[in-house]
Amino acid sequence: MNTSDQSISQLANQRSSTYLSDDMDSTWNTRDLGGYTTADGSGTIKYDKLIRSDRLSDLTDGDLKYLQSKNIQEVIDFRTPKQIKKNTDRHIPGVIEKYYSVLGQKSNSDGRGDEGMYDQKMSFSQPAIESYRSFFQDLLTNKGAILFHCTSGKDRTGIATVLILTALGVSKQTIYQDYLLSNYYYQESFNETDNVVEKSWLDEYYQQVEKKDGNLLAYIKDVLGVTDNQISHLKDMYLVAGESSITASFIGVKE
Repeated sequence: MNTSDQSISQLANQRSSTYLSDDMDSTWNTRDLGGYTTADGSGTIKYDKLIRSDRLSDLTDGDLKYLQSKNIQEVIDFRTPKQIKKNTDRHIPGVIEKYYSVLGQKSNSDGRGDEGMYDQKMSFSQPAIESYRSFFQDLLTNKGAILFHCTSGKDRTGIATVLILTALGVSKQTIYQDYLLSNYYYQESFNETDNVVEKSWLDEYYQQVEKKDGNLLAYIKDVLGVTDNQISHLKDMYLVAGESSITASFIGVKE
């Protein structure tokens, strides 16, 4: 196991209570973003507010009750219409469902598999911009917890997580580790040795954004249209003052 694998494993152990799939029967990548600390140490993300997941089509009755207990008010589905039709989510009673297809009508990655999603499709395509812009608007108005997902909860959901963590002021090292935790949970759940995401894919996403906008926070403001006042409001909504005991260190990522 190399150093980066060890650090991800250590983070997974630290965040075991936030791995909600442990308490469910039908998902492998449902997790609470609570507990991550901002880069300056001024705040920590609240628990039971921001939940990322893979698809919810196989939820058991027990899973539905469990998610209800998390006070989820909205479910945001980033999948394409065809994917939704093929594996329709089970409805969590009392929850509003919204559909924002990041990839537009088809999940076409030009024959390159999931890596192909990162070639402008999740950064500067119109469907991605509109989807993530709407996502931020929902974050600003949500009164309880919000759950957002795609099929596997790793690419479209992964980028949504990158965006909200950036807006809240979480460090790039932590953002990379949360992204790469999908590999850990996939391997633990399915006894696989392959990765389902690669660091280089997120590298490419950052490079695209930084080439045009300088940094990801500028992209959030200039391209997604999230204002400084709205970012301050998001921090008021989703952060609690103080530092968490959860830490992250990832070699090879610069702020």
